[in-house]
Amino acid sequence: MTKTLPDESAMLFRFIVCALSCLPWLGCVAPMRVPHHTQGPAGQHASADLSFLRVGSTTRAEVLQQMGWADAGVKNERLFLGRWRDSKWVVVWAVAGSGPDSGGSGFGGTPRVWHTHNLIVEFDEKGVVTNYHVFRDEVLPRELAASLPRVNTPPLDLSHPIDVPVKHRRGQHYEPATLSLGKDSIELTKPDWADSNFKITPQKITALTFVNGLKEESPSPQSTNYTLHFSEKTKVGKNLTMRIDMPALVTLVQYLAQHGVH
Repeated sequence: MTKTLPDESAMLFRFIVCALSCLPWLGCVAPMRVPHHTQGPAGQHASADLSFLRVGSTTRAEVLQQMGWADAGVKNERLFLGRWRDSKWVVVWAVAGSGPDSGGSGFGGTPRVWHTHNLIVEFDEKGVVTNYHVFRDEVLPRELAASLPRVNTPPLDLSHPIDVPVKHRRGQHYEPATLSLGKDSIELTKPDWADSNFKITPQKITALTFVNGLKEESPSPQSTNYTLHFSEKTKVGKNLTMRIDMPALVTLVQYLAQHGVH
C-alpha cells in the first residue's frame, strides 16, 4: 500500500503567500480553523475513513459500501477510483478603503482552503483488494497509468475513434469541446468555435500535466484541470488546457499509455 498526502500546513502557507502576492492591497490576511467539510461526487460526507481497507481480505462490495459517496464513476471491475476534497481552514482577508471618500470602508472574504484526494483500490479476479493508493492530482495520471495494466485492463479498441468530452480553457473561461481519440490521431472539435479545431498525431504529445493555482477554483470531486503538451504549435498553441471528468481522464491516460506517452 502506498499513501501520499500533501502536508496541510505547507499547503496552507503556500496559499497565503500566493494570496498576498496576488492581492497587494490586503489590509489583513489570516488562517482560521472552521468545521471540517468533506465532499465527494455524491455530495457532502462526514469524513474519509479508510481504516476498513485490508489487502487480501477487503472485498469490492465492502469498498463500494464504505466509499460509494466518493466513487468517481470509472467502470472497471478490478479498479475503484474514489475522489473527494476536504477543508478545515478559511483564509480571512480584508482590503482597507482608501481615498478621501472611502470613509475607511473596504471589503473582504473568507474562502475555504480545499485539499483534493484520490484513492485507487485494485482488486484481484475474485474481487479482493490487492493494493490501494491515496495521492494528489499532480500524480493522478501516473498512478492510473501504473494501475490499469496491473489489473489487466483490456486495451482500448481504436478501430473507431473514442469521443471524450472536455471543456477547453480559452482565457479564463472553459468551453465545451470533444477530444476524438483515433488510432493515428487525436482531434479537438468545438461546436461554437470551429477556428480552434485541430488534429495532431499522438506521437507529438509530450506530456499531460496537472493545472492549479489561485486563479483556478479548487479541483472539484467531479473533475479537474490538466494540460496536454505538444511538440509543435497547433491552432490553440503548444498546449491544450482542459477540464475533464474522471472517466474521461482514465480513457485519455490509457490512450496516451498505448501510444507511449508517459
